[in-house]
Amino acid sequence: MKGRTLFAKTRLANQIALAMTVLTLGFILIVGGLSYTITRKQLIEDQEIALGNQAGLYAQQSGNTLRAIASTMEQLAENALVLKALADPVARRTALAPFLKDFSSIHEVPVTVLITDGDGQPIVENGPWPDPSRAWSRSVLETGERHAAIATADEGDYLLVAEPILSSRAQLPKGALLYTVSLTQVQARLPPLGGAGLALRLVHSARNATHEDDPPAPNRLSHTAPLAVPAVLQPLGLGVEVSADRGILTDSLNRLFA
Repeated sequence: MKGRTLFAKTRLANQIALAMTVLTLGFILIVGGLSYTITRKQLIEDQEIALGNQAGLYAQQSGNTLRAIASTMEQLAENALVLKALADPVARRTALAPFLKDFSSIHEVPVTVLITDGDGQPIVENGPWPDPSRAWSRSVLETGERHAAIATADEGDYLLVAEPILSSRAQLPKGALLYTVSLTQVQARLPPLGGAGLALRLVHSARNATHEDDPPAPNRLSHTAPLAVPAVLQPLGLGVEVSADRGILTDSLNRLFA
């Protein structure tokens, strides 16, 4: 009788110990799971903040570059030598062509300039021109308003901007100044990103501007900061996108909890 009682007590103690072990393991798993989830969420939030800061910094630098280029080209369209060369073939050949060479690079970014006459016919440029864009020049000549768009080449997208060349004695433009800026070249002037799995690209409202990968996959965190640019460029929706690989964050977290 005593043996049975002792056996029953021992069995009950073992069951209680087993139940406590299961409860303890369950508690550890729950706490560990919550800790993993909270830590992962915090890591992602920290990474998103870092991406936002990085994108904002690069957007400021790219915006400064494009504003400098646009301002220089606007002043060039108002230059007296440019206006004189439209009416004087000699000045066009002897003075304007060499003068435009000085504008082949602004803020270390290549700029291609083309000047047309009042009929939209090209008269001088400072380098190889990707497209005569006569339809563009005609539009600017007819309206007297600046125009900008995104054009595409094998090496990536580029800005194509048209400025009217105005005379104080005429209501309509005497000619047009067109210029192109490669967005790939603008991006190339940005400092490289530090850290594995990070990616940088210029984007605009229609698509990725630098012909790299398609928009970030779901396994990537990304942040896009808009560029502060002159009014003529604002409709293009230019921005800088910085993205990071979620997998690298997950791997780091897994090593932390291993």
